[in-house]
Amino acid sequence: MDWFLNDYHRTEQYMLERCIEHQDNPYQLHFDFNKLIKLYYKFKSEHPDAIQKLITVCEKDIQSIESFIFAYRKEHPHYPFLPLIPSFKCLSIVYEKSGLFSDAIKVCEKAIALNLDDGTKGGYPIRLEKLRNRLAKTNMLKG
Repeated sequence: MDWFLNDYHRTEQYMLERCIEHQDNPYQLHFDFNKLIKLYYKFKSEHPDAIQKLITVCEKDIQSIESFIFAYRKEHPHYPFLPLIPSFKCLSIVYEKSGLFSDAIKVCEKAIALNLDDGTKGGYPIRLEKLRNRLAKTNMLKG
């Protein structure tokens, strides 16, 4: 699969078919979503529709994340930690770059409530603090 993640349309079609195939399997569906997130993020500058598709896939993954967590823990009962779940970090970054600080804050709050890690030194709590500061600063400038 040399074409994978290098051919936008072919990879997208393949992954969308896999999402349909795995729609009743939250464990596998999450990993399919991850591949789509990676694809859309990689091509966000070259394909105007990629950012909106990225947002949609992240939102879908987040909506079904509790089912994934349940399935993951069932599949890996001896693993004390969850894998990184990129949809939260990616969506919060996209919202932040779009100036949608309140939306980014909600994503971080949900990640914290689920006890997730984003792979950075301070994790979601530091990300949340920075977003709240940016929102406050923006509101000060407006008012």
